[in-house]
Amino acid sequence: MTTLNGETTAVVGGQGGWVLNRRFAIGGAVRGIAPRPEVALRNHSPSGPESAQVQLGYAGFLFEYIGASSKLLHYGAELVVGGGNVELVDGEGFQTGPSVSDESFERSAVFTAELGARAELNVTSFFRIGLSGGYRLVSGADLNEADVSNGDLSAPYGQLSLRFGSF
Repeated sequence: MTTLNGETTAVVGGQGGWVLNRRFAIGGAVRGIAPRPEVALRNHSPSGPESAQVQLGYAGFLFEYIGASSKLLHYGAELVVGGGNVELVDGEGFQTGPSVSDESFERSAVFTAELGARAELNVTSFFRIGLSGGYRLVSGADLNEADVSNGDLSAPYGQLSLRFGSF
């Protein structure tokens, strides 16, 4: 969960990585916002829409530290650094992810960084449940049709994660 342009919304996505020495992980992550929040357009024409939805999708490199991974309850920290797109879309349909959609009428490439901390429970040898919190920083948003700034896209987040693999 996070906020985007002042509205509470969900972040959906996934990540994967290679765990090194049971303490570090290196990999990749992809994220998208769903549902997309509505924003008013600045210069709408009488025949055009008065509002649009903001779509944010991004992907990046994942760097993770895992503390005391063999304990039942342990902690971790992660950094995701990458880029993606923020778009204004007409509101028809549903889409997430970093790809550019055909329904977009304005888009801007953005730099993204997420820094977070996590508490995690070892359920089985291959399954973990975690609760994370952190901050998403977005830079480069340049949408002329709506009042959407880097500050509207940058926000704290909370995350529930289900993790599977060989830890």
